[in-house]
Amino acid sequence: MKRLFLVAFVVVGLLLLLGCGDEDGNTETTAADTTSSTSTTEPPSTTTTEAPTTTTERETSTTRQVTTTASTEPEITRKDMTIQAIEAQTGVVDADYVIEDDQVSLALMVASSVGADQAKELGENFVRLVKTSIDDPPGAQIGPGKYDYLIGVYGPGQQKIVMGAKVAPGDHITW
Repeated sequence: MKRLFLVAFVVVGLLLLLGCGDEDGNTETTAADTTSSTSTTEPPSTTTTEAPTTTTERETSTTRQVTTTASTEPEITRKDMTIQAIEAQTGVVDADYVIEDDQVSLALMVASSVGADQAKELGENFVRLVKTSIDDPPGAQIGPGKYDYLIGVYGPGQQKIVMGAKVAPGDHITW
């Protein structure tokens, strides 16, 4: 139940990714796409033997890439490292964030022992970690950046403890 809120953020992110082109995020037509579409319009004797070979070779090399990638250790992304860093802090149970256009939405689940002051501190730490990963690194103040940040810190049962926001040109979170 405690992950329900975070799962919602992940689902929204996946829906955005699925709607943005192929698995690499490309929306351009490749040479293989053009070849297969022209093979239906040209006489079968000219392109039927060449197009499947090219496609097969491309599919084979793609399969090899996937196989090679799958056999190596999983790639740890900056997001994964950011999540791991905040989850290592005392009182944090779960964390996630989603970037949508110029807004970053962060959700932090904390233990029942965490009060409002500690929740604000953990929320600020989370914003700092994310900002370091995707935006201009913070200094003594969180500082201005490219994104607006919305942070929610929740206790057990998705009970809101604190909610804060930082606009891109702003230098701190307003709770």
